[in-house]
Amino acid sequence: MYIKKILLAIALMGLVGAGIFAYHIYSTLFSPNTAFNNDVAHVFIKTGARYGDVREELKPLVKDLESFDAVANRKEYMNNITPGHFIIKNGSNNNEIINAIRSGNIPIKISFNNQERVENLAGRIAEQLEVDSLA
Repeated sequence: MYIKKILLAIALMGLVGAGIFAYHIYSTLFSPNTAFNNDVAHVFIKTGARYGDVREELKPLVKDLESFDAVANRKEYMNNITPGHFIIKNGSNNNEIINAIRSGNIPIKISFNNQERVENLAGRIAEQLEVDSLA
């Protein structure tokens, strides 16, 4: 009888511990982690950017960078950085942010007005894209 009570107490402590661990994982993945007030935030990741560059770009937009780093590491984003223009919605969690900057690349709108020379046109477009007018 005494052994059953001890085993029951150990089992209950194990369940409580597992519940706390599961809550921590759930809150890391699925609680909102945005720190901006607008509906959306635009993120531009350049070709050849490393994870540190992406982290600096996201620093003003994300509340908890440590939890973001943990999810990025778990989803192996650090090795699969995709350049482009991305939109992050307000109230997004770490999982949604990683998914958005991994595969949510959106087109960039280019505008140019009357340019006198082709070089000026190339320079104007290069300002809006990630290209060099001399290349």
